[in-house]
Amino acid sequence: MSQPDKRVTIGALGGAVGFVLVWIVNQFFGITIPAEPAMALQTIIIFLMQWFMPLPPPKDLDGDGDLD
Repeated sequence: MSQPDKRVTIGALGGAVGFVLVWIVNQFFGITIPAEPAMALQTIIIFLMQWFMPLPPPKDLDGDGDLD
């Protein structure tokens, strides 16, 4: 069974982190963030998390021991 790339997984996690941050700001600081800036914040968080996620090593797709 194939597994998703780690950057895809970290992107999904980044979306959840964005939601939680907006909720924390609303719950504990009483600041209501409109939907558009909240989504922009999520996009930035996802981008940063994916940017700093290291690339996986290349795979030998044809099995000949050579990566090209």
